[in-house]
Amino acid sequence: MFASLTRALAAGVALALTAPAPAATSAAAPATSAPPGGIAAVDLARSKATFSVSHLLIANVTGSVPLTEVTIERASADAVPTSVRATMDPRRIRTGDGDRDRDLQGPDWFDSAAFPVWTFAGDRVTPGAGGAFTVAGTLTVHGVAQPLVLAVTTEKKAAGLVYRATTHADRHGFGMTKTRADALVGGDIRIDLDVEPSARP
Repeated sequence: MFASLTRALAAGVALALTAPAPAATSAAAPATSAPPGGIAAVDLARSKATFSVSHLLIANVTGSVPLTEVTIERASADAVPTSVRATMDPRRIRTGDGDRDRDLQGPDWFDSAAFPVWTFAGDRVTPGAGGAFTVAGTLTVHGVAQPLVLAVTTEKKAAGLVYRATTHADRHGFGMTKTRADALVGGDIRIDLDVEPSARP
């Protein structure tokens, strides 16, 4: 009996020594990642481009031009963009006066039938303080391309960043020099753009 007990104990020890050890476990490190980048989602319905120009008979003429496409590329959701692209539709200019709108769309001014798209393309971005930056690029209006710099500020909302840009352009530089009312209308045009983020990615 003693011999049987000894043999059983030896077998148990041998089994314990040859059994595979349990795999070591370690706590997984929490995943960290930068906010998603790529192309910012833009709500075109709430975004807008507006302009203002002085007039001898009216203090200022203000109007809006629909933004039809905006592309903002960035490394992350909170980063300064690396490039900005925008298109506008001058056939839908609105100043609050139908006759004036038709004049602006006609051949004396923007000739929107012949030049139905305005574009801005900017790749030279300079960061500033507090999320502000400038974008140097090219604005094409009336079939003429001119250099332009946008001064941009940002505002953080739940859906993302709102971009507010301001710039000035000389209409004479875009070939609008022979209009019948040229002497009445100022040359400097202030342009403002408000680009709202989309709530959907």
